[in-house]
Order: sequence, then C-alpha cells, then structure tokens
Amino acid sequence: MKEDVDRVTAPLCFAEVTSVLREHVYRGILSKNDGDEAFAVFTSLRIRSILSTGLQPQAWSLAKTYNRPGAYDAQYLAVAAMLGCELWTADRRLVNAVNAPWIRWVGDHR
Repeated sequence: MKEDVDRVTAPLCFAEVTSVLREHVYRGILSKNDGDEAFAVFTSLRIRSILSTGLQPQAWSLAKTYNRPGAYDAQYLAVAAMLGCELWTADRRLVNAVNAPWIRWVGDHR
C-alpha cells in the first residue's frame, strides 16, 4: 500500500470489517490463524474515519439519489463526496449501481 495515500472511511467501516472477519472465521471460510492475521493487518492500517454532523444527512441524500435500499453503503459515498475524492470499494454491486467515475472497484487497482 502506498504510504502517501490518505485512507479515510466512514466510522461504521471498523465494525463492519471486524464483524465480517469474525464471521468468516466462525463459518470456516478463514482459519483462526488467517482470521487473526487479517484482523491484525486491518488494525495496523492507517485509516482514519470522518465523524461529521453532515455525514448522515449526506448519506441519506445519496441513498435517495442512487436509489439504494439502505444507507450503509451511502455512508462511504458520503465520505467520498464530502472530501471530493475517489471511493475504492470491493462492492462490485455498489460500483455498478452508482456508475460514477469517482467510485472505483478495487479489482481495477494496478
């Protein structure tokens, strides 16, 4: 990972990643050791979250704009919109649904 890149996310990201990793270990998708290693890598990344009173209203608005069924993903969209930056995600469905040049799929990263 590039060290000169500012990694920013919505506050719920930390709970989501922790929960997904734990569920993958529980379901046997990841071994206990792999889960522990993945969690250690995740917690070592220098990622900061944006906590702003404008985040939820922006997420609500973007969920409506892009006709999203929930506002979870829209929080990530809101962070990118608030900062005027690209959103890189592993959620291919979100990329396809939003279909905007500023939202990118991690599989396209070189």
